[in-house]
Amino acid sequence: MISINHFRQELMEQMGRASASGAKDVLINSLDLCASIPKGNYAADSCCNAMQDEMKAGDVLLIDRNHTAGMTVRYFLPRVTMLCSTSAFAQTAKVPKVGGKPLVQITSKGPTG
Repeated sequence: MISINHFRQELMEQMGRASASGAKDVLINSLDLCASIPKGNYAADSCCNAMQDEMKAGDVLLIDRNHTAGMTVRYFLPRVTMLCSTSAFAQTAKVPKVGGKPLVQITSKGPTG
């Protein structure tokens, strides 16, 4: 059975490939995303839910999920990934580098005493 997680995984893989190729954004269409997964066409609602759940500030909904052309979203890259730790959630992003060194590096050492 196809679940929303199948579509999330494929969506992240497509964004990862686009980001690795240097793209600043990627257009994803729900009909194409559904077709990329065996029997995915039978779970179009889960596909659109996965796409909508992945939208972040700045991403653009170009075509609504109810349109016959399929939901289409422009996702901006790179994506920010949420990592779970035992104490809290940590947010990481790709750090730009100049001459092989991070352009900006922010560290948290906690309270000092």
